Amino acid sequence: MWSPRHALVILFLGVMAVSLLFGCRAFEPETIIVNRPPETYIIGSPAETSGAYFHFHVYWYGTDEDGFVDRYVWALTDTSVQDVESDDDEEDQRFNPFSNALTLEIGTYTTRTDTVFDFQIGQGANLSYDMTLHVVAIDDRNDFDRTPARLHFFSNALGNPEVDFYRLVDGEEQPFADFDTVAFGEPLLLRWRGSTPNLQAYDPELLAERDTVAPFDDGLLGFKWRIPEESDCDDSQEDCWNPRAFDEATGDSFSFFGDVTELTFLNDGSGDGVFGRKLDAGVIQLLVNTLDVAGVQVPVNDRLMHIKVNYEPDTYILDGETDPVPAHNDPLVYPRYYVFHGPESGWYEFAEGDTVPDRAYVLFKAMGRDDGRDEIENEINQLTFQGRFLAGQFLRGDGAYFPFESTFSDRHLTREWTADDPTDLSADTLGFQVGPFDYDVVMRAVDEQGSPDGTPDTLSFVGNYPPCVQCVEVGSLELEAATEYGGEAGIVADNCYDQSCLDAPTELRIYANQAHPDYDPGDPTQLGTRVGSSSGFIWVNASSGSITLEEPFSGEWTQVFASQFFYVVYLHGKDHPQEYWAPGFAHRRIKAWRYQIDYEGDPTNALADGVGRDNINLLTGFNIFENPSDPNLQVDDLFIDEDTGVWGMVIKVSLPQLLVQQGPQAYWDFITASPPPFGFQCPPFPAGGTDEEILAWQQEQSVQRAYRAWQLTTMQLTPAQISVIAIDQSTCDFRFASNTYHYYDGTRVPDPNGRRCEAGYYNVPPDPDGDPTGIIERGALDLEEFAAYSNDREPVVKNFSIEAYLTADPADPPFVGGVDPPNWISTDKDRRLSAR
Repeated sequence: MWSPRHALVILFLGVMAVSLLFGCRAFEPETIIVNRPPETYIIGSPAETSGAYFHFHVYWYGTDEDGFVDRYVWALTDTSVQDVESDDDEEDQRFNPFSNALTLEIGTYTTRTDTVFDFQIGQGANLSYDMTLHVVAIDDRNDFDRTPARLHFFSNALGNPEVDFYRLVDGEEQPFADFDTVAFGEPLLLRWRGSTPNLQAYDPELLAERDTVAPFDDGLLGFKWRIPEESDCDDSQEDCWNPRAFDEATGDSFSFFGDVTELTFLNDGSGDGVFGRKLDAGVIQLLVNTLDVAGVQVPVNDRLMHIKVNYEPDTYILDGETDPVPAHNDPLVYPRYYVFHGPESGWYEFAEGDTVPDRAYVLFKAMGRDDGRDEIENEINQLTFQGRFLAGQFLRGDGAYFPFESTFSDRHLTREWTADDPTDLSADTLGFQVGPFDYDVVMRAVDEQGSPDGTPDTLSFVGNYPPCVQCVEVGSLELEAATEYGGEAGIVADNCYDQSCLDAPTELRIYANQAHPDYDPGDPTQLGTRVGSSSGFIWVNASSGSITLEEPFSGEWTQVFASQFFYVVYLHGKDHPQEYWAPGFAHRRIKAWRYQIDYEGDPTNALADGVGRDNINLLTGFNIFENPSDPNLQVDDLFIDEDTGVWGMVIKVSLPQLLVQQGPQAYWDFITASPPPFGFQCPPFPAGGTDEEILAWQQEQSVQRAYRAWQLTTMQLTPAQISVIAIDQSTCDFRFASNTYHYYDGTRVPDPNGRRCEAGYYNVPPDPDGDPTGIIERGALDLEEFAAYSNDREPVVKNFSIEAYLTADPADPPFVGGVDPPNWISTDKDRRLSAR
């Protein structure tokens, strides 16, 4: 039946048909979305860019607007650094299945939305690594999420695995540490076990699933080992580890972490290679590595185990003892030293920490025995000995400690002191020449396998006694050196720093007019002149305050005519009796001096009137070959009495000639009125003027210079002192034949008395018919740098004064230096000027 509703439907369909037949207005078609891609999210994980323990639980999920998530694919890569100039995600190049299907090669499919990961670090011994976890959802139409969910993080381990070693002895395991020893010829079954701290949060079932190498609960995935000496494999270019497996694809073998946990060294010569032959004495290096569930290995430095083969012998140095073995027939006490020279020559005993004289020859004796646990191949024990020394001293200049050493001597065997049984005591000696140094003597026994005592015995001692100052004498050229400080008896018996000599000031006198009733040219306190040297010049630079008794090279100097007088200084010093040389060589007992002559009027030592250096900070000496055999005080300025060893120095006193001949007024008038270079051409003195006029005259620049010249040229007549330090070494310039300490490879000593300043002078080439080793110098030290000083470097002081009597009248007092010139009105400025 038709109804109105049927009619309307028919009408609508007709209209639509007409529209399709005849067309209508044009329009833009809409894109039909067949499927929307899923989205992926990571939750329940470490915070982005943070660090995390390598073993943790990760959760993720996905959503799909027009369907459902069917499964996931995940991958793990290194983390790359995003280029700040690019909008592209660089991680897409590593893993994004939508844009690059090839990246699926590193992906793993799963339907789970969580799992416990072991983010293995896989960087050797490193405990941390930067990683990225990628997760991509796949929907019901097999479409990938365009933007993978990513987690950037540091995978961290708690620590490195460790390997402990054990040896099997009588069926029981004993710990075996680095550098532990196996006896020569003794078999060794060496085992190892490992442990790792990276097992946190593992339950036993999961650990057993991860750990595939027995035991299955230690978290270690196996071990590797290698013995470098047993192969010529280059570890930097090849895989040199064991165990190994064959790779059919490459036709080569490769190492892997396996289940090998022990090695057996038969050590009996029953086979070839390290496991069968008899091991040589020495050290075998064994490397063992392991890999744990965190992908972490043993640190490189901890992989190495040293196995010592052959026990070391034992050594001790006799210290105030005799050889305890009666069969050695040696009743001497060791250590001991021999003095070659002087009245004290001969043998002496000493002990640890004692001082031994310079140039003495020391002799030590060591006792040693082999270890009975080693197999002895030779019927006769061949225990030998070696020795060396380590030495040093503080440098004279900067005070730094300078160390040096000899090498170990060749192995030496004294047949009559060598025991037949290795467990009995053998003995040998070591000797060398002593210098001014602190010594540590080292001796060690070496067994027949060439194994030395790894903990050799050491005995320390000090070389060289310091010298001392006995007396300082000051007098005229008629003065003879005191005899109580010279000669063999004096050297041995007298005391140092004689207070009766040093404390009493010496008064010297000059009588300008020989008509003075007290004039006596033979009086050792009255200064005279040298033949032909009664006059000269004093050169003064009043502007700079400089003064010299020798003609200067350049500068503006005022020449003052001078009368010259001379006195002698005798320096008495001694070294230790055992360091004193025999008569005829007494000049060797004090090698050099430091001294300085100071006057109260010359506080800065502007006038260095002494011979040599006249500076307490510098060394005074001379070429010993130039020393006069018979010193003449009229000619020689610096000398040594070879019979007594006393040093003599002749010192010049230069006084203004007009002062000596005509008095203070004449001298002052001359230097103020005379033109340069003999005076200062000052304005005329305001005779009869007021104090103000005189003071104004005194302030004239030329007058001030004249005043300064007056002070400088008369300062030798102010109270004086000589400060001295005795030194027991010199320099090669002064003592070419005796001022170098030579030491040698092997502690060899070719000449107990030789100290020539020439490197290699005592070298002895090998003798094809005799000693094949020869004697080779290891070093040569100039002893100037290592000198010993008297009184701990504190100068000894002798006070003296020089008084000048200018007239023949005994009632006239002596002229005193440092006073103001005639008619001078003293001011504070003048006092400061004269003290400058």
